[in-house]
Amino acid sequence: MPAAHMDHATVGDKTPAVAGAMALAHPDAMSFAVQSAIPRRGPVPRYFPYGVRAHRAASNVVHVETLSSRSASHGWQIAPHVHGGLQQVLWAHEDGGEAWLDWAHHRFAADLPVTHGRVGAICRRHAGRTAQQVIHDRVVLEAQRSLIYNWAARGRDRLRPRFRRSRLFHPLLRPGIGRYAGRVSPPSSRGRKGRMNEFAAGAAYVQGRFVPIAQAAVSVLDWGFTRSDCTYDVVHVFRGGFFRLNDHLDRFARSMQARRLAPPEDRARMETILHRCVSLSGLKDAYVAMVALRGRPRPGGPRRPIDCENHFIAYAMPWVDVLSKEVQERGGHLWIASVPRVPDASFDPTVKNYMWGDLTTGLMEAHDHGFDTCVLCDAQGFVTEGPGFNIFVVKDGSVLTPDRGSLGGITRLSVLELCAESGIAAAVAPIPRTMVEDEADEVFTATTAGGVMPISRVGTRILGNDRPGPLSVRLKELYWRRHEEGWHRTPVRHDPIDA
Repeated sequence: MPAAHMDHATVGDKTPAVAGAMALAHPDAMSFAVQSAIPRRGPVPRYFPYGVRAHRAASNVVHVETLSSRSASHGWQIAPHVHGGLQQVLWAHEDGGEAWLDWAHHRFAADLPVTHGRVGAICRRHAGRTAQQVIHDRVVLEAQRSLIYNWAARGRDRLRPRFRRSRLFHPLLRPGIGRYAGRVSPPSSRGRKGRMNEFAAGAAYVQGRFVPIAQAAVSVLDWGFTRSDCTYDVVHVFRGGFFRLNDHLDRFARSMQARRLAPPEDRARMETILHRCVSLSGLKDAYVAMVALRGRPRPGGPRRPIDCENHFIAYAMPWVDVLSKEVQERGGHLWIASVPRVPDASFDPTVKNYMWGDLTTGLMEAHDHGFDTCVLCDAQGFVTEGPGFNIFVVKDGSVLTPDRGSLGGITRLSVLELCAESGIAAAVAPIPRTMVEDEADEVFTATTAGGVMPISRVGTRILGNDRPGPLSVRLKELYWRRHEEGWHRTPVRHDPIDA
């Protein structure tokens, strides 16, 4: 695919002080192969914006243009040049590339702004948006997690890279940029001069952009919305580290394959996006979701799933518990719903989905009867799962979990591993309703959003002393202790360049 090769330089009188050849992705290309060559040293022409010399140029000018508008007519080749009075920001939105900076070779990832000079400009698609909006969204917010080269003169004609405080940026770049433009560290909830981090309530990736969670949206025409034609997965972050991230990504990949969903982002890119969402939010404990949606059908065309443009969404938000901490402490009260679970033959329950009609109906029924949550049985009377969790039964010292109508939960997998490590007999097996309702010694649930959560009541039956059972408590404590020890932990990356 075509790539835009941009030679990037800033100069003294005749000899370039810093020169670089940047290979950036075509704005409409999903991937590209780039072969960069070492740029030649030599004089670099200097151009002033709109023909106005630097000392006469307005100090509040922001010029925005796409790479295609500038380089397409030149065969995607731009010779070395510099614009007087402008700080140029080159924005590689997709993929990444290679660059020669000060005649040294560098690689950079997507979403990395590289800048030099004094004022501000940005090359980025911005369909119908003002320059200030583009600058704010694409540089200010993204700069919190991106490395920015800020070039400052040292000596008469030699420039060297160094980090500078954000006050040196154009005024439009100041809001929300954080204390240091080039510092790579997790953002706190408050930025420079006490400003709140706009991602503190959560960060999302939608249509190729990172936005505050409140700004994340999906088209009303998207089949992911109108038909629930999507799949998703959720991973949690505990004290700055993902838990079993690879397992969640593996399951998500299987779900996408089963639903024939193929968004443009590959697995590595998706993982980078998840890290970025958490990093932008500054959350140490987080609920992190990844979603693949069918997209919209082509206007006027046949309404076929294959004609829709699939896309990927991700978001990180503060930790979510299916059952509150108070309820977990006393033990949840579980209702066995009257509505049956959707048959496995109708929809594969191991493909995580938002088609919760049966689960939500059961949950409302539970709430109507004063219970915390519910579990559904299939049409044959065998226990399946609840809204957002797997269920476990403890009988005569053995742990059982349903073999049908259930998601292959990652937390369920963790519980089975803990049982094996602890010498506790455990199995995936058919569980009739009567076992949960009349025979179980203990019952507990397992979910990413809460971990191991004991149950103290099932319907009108009180388990034990109306408190969590001893084996349930033991597994819960072990589950979180292993978290603290770093079990299956992937630290959140705060530098997307190295992702």
